[in-house]
Amino acid sequence: MPNVMTLYQKQQAVLAQWKIILGRNYYSQARRYYCFKKYSNGLYYSDCSSAVSYCFAQAGFPISHPDKIPNTVGLYNSKDFVDVPVIIKNGQIQNPEILQPVDILLFAGTDASRASAGYVGHVEHVAAVNGKKFTLYGHGSGRPRSIDGATYCKSRYNSKTNKTKLGHKGLIRVRRHKDFITDDAEIPTTGSSIRKVKIVNGNANIRNAAGTHGDIISYANKGALLTYGGETAENGWVKVFTGSGKEGWVSPKYAELIGNVLMVKITGGSVNVRSAPSTDGKKYGTVRKGMLLTYAGETSSNGWHKVY
Repeated sequence: MPNVMTLYQKQQAVLAQWKIILGRNYYSQARRYYCFKKYSNGLYYSDCSSAVSYCFAQAGFPISHPDKIPNTVGLYNSKDFVDVPVIIKNGQIQNPEILQPVDILLFAGTDASRASAGYVGHVEHVAAVNGKKFTLYGHGSGRPRSIDGATYCKSRYNSKTNKTKLGHKGLIRVRRHKDFITDDAEIPTTGSSIRKVKIVNGNANIRNAAGTHGDIISYANKGALLTYGGETAENGWVKVFTGSGKEGWVSPKYAELIGNVLMVKITGGSVNVRSAPSTDGKKYGTVRKGMLLTYAGETSSNGWHKVY
């Protein structure tokens, strides 16, 4: 892949390959090399590790391995990946907000001979991250599918086994491909301003229609600043953009339309938001190219901008 691709574009390129095989491929270790090419019977096959490896390779990021397509042990040991500093407790990731799309989650299996590789026996791909919630793409004994990450981690940890000293098949490691490591980019102010809606009087539901009959699509905490959608309904409901960019409506009970606010536009690829104006600051989360954040009115001597 050309190195001009942003992190977001690279991630989407890998996930696009998953969308091809979701629900299509059949599970087979013997035919795992037929993930994207038809077997003689016209069907496609893969297992958990070949699905992950081929989706990387098809997007232009092949994993170095003597057999070209590594198994779970190969992914566990591969020098093409670095560890993601997740905190694992009872099989659950305590800080899932640090995950990124296409990170790989490695789970224990039942093979006692794999002690040196944490008894690894299964791998899943992160498909999406939304705060504390994350979704996985993976391939068990059925067909490739999408599943809630926390739910799957819990079920794996609760799947006990007496075949290894670990005693369960839970999460043991999270890794990130070296070509998908986020770097902190410059975040210059846009030089323009955008009208905002402030959430007052408690937390507010954001609905898909201007009234309580609308379905709840998101919510906003008291004090949050949302981008004004340029429209106010006859009943006073205000159109806003949610954090994920979707349009929605907020009740006038909670919404206060305020003046223009200076914004910060993300111009790099995928950018870390940190607790201090340097890479030493704790990482709070990641924002992507094109997103607009509210400027907090302060720029450090080394050019870092404070944002909400």
